[in-house]
Amino acid sequence: MATQYTSVLKLALPVQGELSGTWGDVVNDNITSMVEEAIAGRAVIDTWTANAHTLTTANGTTSESRCAMLEFTDTGTALTGAGEVICPTQPKIYIAKNGSGQIITVKTSAGTGIAVQDGETKFVFCDGTNVVEAVTSMTTLKVGTGVQVSTILDEDDLVSDSATALATQQSIKAYVDSQVTAQDLDFAGDTGTGAVDLDSQSLTVAGTTNEIETSASGQTLTVGLPAAIIVTTSVTTPTVQTTNLNANDGTAAVTIADATGQTTINDAVLTTADINGGTADNVVIGGTTAAAGSFTTVGATGNITSQGQVITDTINEQTATSGVTVDGVLLKDGGATLTGDLTVDTDTLYVDSTNNRVGINTSSPSYAIDVVGLTDNSIYAEFSNNSSRALRLSSFAVGVNDNAGHDFNASSSAGALSFSIDENEAMRVDSVRRVLIGHTSSIQIGAQEATLQVMGTGAGASTISAVRFANSANSSKIQLGKSRGSSVGTNVIVQDNDNVGSLGFSADDGTDVESQSASINAEIDGTPGVDDTPGRLVFSTTADGANSVTERMRINSSGLVGIGTTTLNRMLNIQGD
Repeated sequence: MATQYTSVLKLALPVQGELSGTWGDVVNDNITSMVEEAIAGRAVIDTWTANAHTLTTANGTTSESRCAMLEFTDTGTALTGAGEVICPTQPKIYIAKNGSGQIITVKTSAGTGIAVQDGETKFVFCDGTNVVEAVTSMTTLKVGTGVQVSTILDEDDLVSDSATALATQQSIKAYVDSQVTAQDLDFAGDTGTGAVDLDSQSLTVAGTTNEIETSASGQTLTVGLPAAIIVTTSVTTPTVQTTNLNANDGTAAVTIADATGQTTINDAVLTTADINGGTADNVVIGGTTAAAGSFTTVGATGNITSQGQVITDTINEQTATSGVTVDGVLLKDGGATLTGDLTVDTDTLYVDSTNNRVGINTSSPSYAIDVVGLTDNSIYAEFSNNSSRALRLSSFAVGVNDNAGHDFNASSSAGALSFSIDENEAMRVDSVRRVLIGHTSSIQIGAQEATLQVMGTGAGASTISAVRFANSANSSKIQLGKSRGSSVGTNVIVQDNDNVGSLGFSADDGTDVESQSASINAEIDGTPGVDDTPGRLVFSTTADGANSVTERMRINSSGLVGIGTTTLNRMLNIQGD
């Protein structure tokens, strides 16, 4: 009788009368090689006809359909699209690995099958009619040393708050959308408050006409000053450097020359009720020699009043032979000479002829021109135009008064420069160039004394806001940067793990405000290069009973998220109790 074979693995079966007293070479060979092939055999499928390949079958010898593992390749690039591998209609389990570059479906000739993506390995099962997935469900799932997951939930509100359940993509999206769109961004200015609906509105930072201008491009917001600045009320500053001073409407009024500081006043400005229709030619202020000047008309009975020196070549009498009287001294034809010191109203004006000095409000001038302050230690010099603006100069302060009862001053003391409005300090720069707003001395926050400090007892007084007003999707921006250059403006590349920027949150513990409660750090995550700066975000909080932060979560340069772990090899990595 001829040898018979099993239906699935095609192993030889001994029959009565055959190979009496021994299994024989056929049976022995099947046991040692065919069983091994069925359990651990691997068949490489690399031949394709019309994008298909039928697994070979054979009785008592090697065949592709008997192998436990199938590997799909296409070294001859015969595949022009998705392919099929046809298996026998016999119950059989296969491990299918696809490296062909195309999608390959494992199926029976007349049944359905399972598609194996390129680069994917699947565990499939032929039930005699169709090919299905061998594993479709499991009770628990554990990856590496992470948490063992017992279920997958689809909850838009994530109400279960489970540590052993995964959320579906749809539920995560619904939850995040509900949280983001439910929030508003509240902000406050020097006056007024506002809010931005994060779901439908954008934040706009607006400038003011002729004072501040803003522009935006991409992810950058630029705030600056225009080429021509017009301040309609007042300006308080210790020093003004300029070449031209114009009236508020733009009319040229004063020109100041470089190097000499010589000031030229527009003749239109000098045309006033006191010099009606007259001219002041070649008048020099601050020069060593005054040029010739003339007044063509001063009115029939008008007066010329001076609180300084009047230097002229000729003073002519109004009526012939009547002469000219100067402070009781009659000057008539023939001339007059005045020698010695000159005193006007005690200390109002004093000329020291011995030392060639002039004193104002002092009879003992120490300098060529010595102006001494009044009882409040201030010296006032007023320059007025049609808007009645006034400029006040002091030995300790520089200020502007708007003639509406408001003073704007800048003063220095103990190496610090302070700025005040109506005698109330608004800002100061201390002796080490820290800018303080809302306080008169530096306070250490989170182990740092910052260059810019904003402090207050109310929300507006202790809030820094940046608003962008523009008909675009772009917002305002806070930009933090890092370079390894040892001086400002020197570009030196950063290194892996360098901290690029930090947001620190510190709380008062009853003693100081140095202990941090939380922080967000941006760090270099890899080797940087030109136009290549990989980064990660690290989120940290401080545990109860501690005063320093501990990392809780990070997002690396590949977008992988780690909670409780810094070893990231999945999109979401969670480790902990």
